[in-house]
Amino acid sequence: MGKYLKHSFALPCFLLLFFFLDGSVTNMILALVNTHHYKSVPAFLLITWILMPLYTEKRSVLYNMSFVIGFLYDSYYTGILGINLFLFPALVYVTYLAKRKLTLNFYTVWVWGVLAYFTYQHVICIVYRLLRFHHESYGTFFQSFLGPSLLFNSLIIFMMTLIIPAFCQWEAR
Repeated sequence: MGKYLKHSFALPCFLLLFFFLDGSVTNMILALVNTHHYKSVPAFLLITWILMPLYTEKRSVLYNMSFVIGFLYDSYYTGILGINLFLFPALVYVTYLAKRKLTLNFYTVWVWGVLAYFTYQHVICIVYRLLRFHHESYGTFFQSFLGPSLLFNSLIIFMMTLIIPAFCQWEAR
């Protein structure tokens, strides 16, 4: 019974934990670091979507959870339904494709995480500008948001590269 529960519910609960952790830590950091010029936002959930397909073969669970959590993320955080609903599963799919070409070691996984995060933020910026949700220039976006967030999330990717493989090994046993 215990193995069934672990294999059936551990991964969805892990992903939901990072969904809630994402919002809580974001609110905490924005409240503690009250600067108007720079905004560093942690992306635990996004990093989990980037790294999790590299270490687990539960494709259907990841795709289904990425749709569900993408819908929840859009409805709760962004207010525009459909962007992350399709970007999260696309990110999982692209990561599975990249997994075939990558040699899985710490450094390649870290570089993949940073590049995927950078690309995701650019896609979000382009979509928001097309929908007229953002009115700032690219230079302002890069200086005030992308630069600080990329540095902060590079550290998070570094830590998550240690956590996620350990979780996937535990969950697979």
